[in-house]
Amino acid sequence: MQADIGVAFLPMTAVYWNYAQFATTLDVGEWVVVLKRPRASATGSGLMAPFTLNVWLLILISLLAVGPIMYLITSSQSKFRKDKKVKSISLPECMWFVYGALLKQGTVISPESDSSRLVFATWWIFITVLTAFYTANLTAFLTLSEFTLPIKNARDIATKRFPWVSVAGSVIEEASKNNLEELYNILKGSQNRFVNEDDGGILKTWVTERNYLYIAERPNVDILLYEDYINKSHLKISEYKRCTYAVTPWAVFKSPRTFAYAKKFKYGPLFDITPNGKKVQVNGRDYWLVKSANGTNATLVPVRTPSALLFQYTH
Repeated sequence: MQADIGVAFLPMTAVYWNYAQFATTLDVGEWVVVLKRPRASATGSGLMAPFTLNVWLLILISLLAVGPIMYLITSSQSKFRKDKKVKSISLPECMWFVYGALLKQGTVISPESDSSRLVFATWWIFITVLTAFYTANLTAFLTLSEFTLPIKNARDIATKRFPWVSVAGSVIEEASKNNLEELYNILKGSQNRFVNEDDGGILKTWVTERNYLYIAERPNVDILLYEDYINKSHLKISEYKRCTYAVTPWAVFKSPRTFAYAKKFKYGPLFDITPNGKKVQVNGRDYWLVKSANGTNATLVPVRTPSALLFQYTH
């Protein structure tokens, strides 16, 4: 079956350029991943979670460095001071003070010079701020009900060998098989299936039972999960078991979407927004300033209107 024009939000991918022409971009479609909701909460990652690895490494370096620095300062002062009765603080005592301050323990060390007191006080202030941040972050981390997804970006699907599924004949199938598309390189080597099933069937058969990742368009996913939640609510299923799926906040694939028409379609130029006018902003919104054929009249047309050029032919 052939048609002159497809009036729908069709993705502008390299696969279709050989068969059709595209009008101006209407919006950008996003395809996301639907997966089973992880059972393990993010709170299970332990007491190390409030800080990143780099922060922990810096704290460890400071613990090892501050003690010797204190020792060097106090020992050099005792050597250059005229009062020989001033006792220098040994290296083990300095290291013990650093460790004790971290655990909020008291100390019998009493630095006598102003510079030594300043170094010791600086470390106390640093530890006070550090432990305050750690306590606050740990409390928030253990309180919030957050889950850690097994994939952090699209490339994790292939690198971590996660199987995924999508609808047969969809843009995901075409893009993942075409080496001109970025998605081809991202998902290369991953296990995939393309099936002729509806969204509900894919969720039940492939995501729930077989633990596959389902790649679908974001609006469809939002509607699908909403309907799934409503249906489970009507069945009086417990609140915990109603939210059985998770959606990635990032998109696996993005593509501009617009109308498409046959290359020999004689009215094709009407859908190509390359107006003689220019783009202007009115009240924060973008418009084409489209002039009539004789140039005497001008009309403001929203940028997202694909038929803006019609005004050049009808006015």
